[in-house]
Amino acid sequence: MNYKLKHTRHIVTMFIIIPAVVLMVTIVFIAIRQNMFEKRYHFHSTLENAIGISTQTPVLYKGFEIGRVREFELLEDGTITLDFYVLKRYQPIIVEASVLYRTTNPITSRTTLEYVRSSEKLKPLPEGEHIPSTDFPEGRALLRIYLPKASDPIAAIIENIEALTRELNLDDNSDKGALMRILVSVADLSQKADTTLDLLNANMSEINTPDRQSQPRSQSR
Repeated sequence: MNYKLKHTRHIVTMFIIIPAVVLMVTIVFIAIRQNMFEKRYHFHSTLENAIGISTQTPVLYKGFEIGRVREFELLEDGTITLDFYVLKRYQPIIVEASVLYRTTNPITSRTTLEYVRSSEKLKPLPEGEHIPSTDFPEGRALLRIYLPKASDPIAAIIENIEALTRELNLDDNSDKGALMRILVSVADLSQKADTTLDLLNANMSEINTPDRQSQPRSQSR
């Protein structure tokens, strides 16, 4: 009896220990994948709005994720202060006169933050310093130096989409380009077609009215 009870306790203990070990290994694995044990260096920037921004928004450098947004807050002047971190292994990349290139997809409102550095100034930027964003003239001026439109077709495409979205929200702007002239022409044709259809319906009603009035007379005869 005691022999069976002893083995039962061992089995119960193993059923408790094994899941706990598996859980701990899983947590450690996730923490390693999320770089939770790696030191982080914090910087901040300013955005015009918080569209598409979250605490999980990645900060990219040439397609590599070097950090993430930690928090953001609305200031009294209506701008958004952005606090983000960069992992220790990428900290040497952060140098002076760099810029945070912010793009927002006008369809999904998803925002991408791309870190763009100067190729001339290689002095490391101290932790906690401000990095301008392309939401404001200072950042856009730096971006034009580092990434000219001719060498950045993706940025040109995004800018064209944003410009098209702005134009579509305007009224009576047929002079903005071929596409807008086509859209305005189609709208005018549709309006003229509706007017013609209304006139046709009115004429048909006038034609059919005497016929309906003459039907009782023909039946009485």
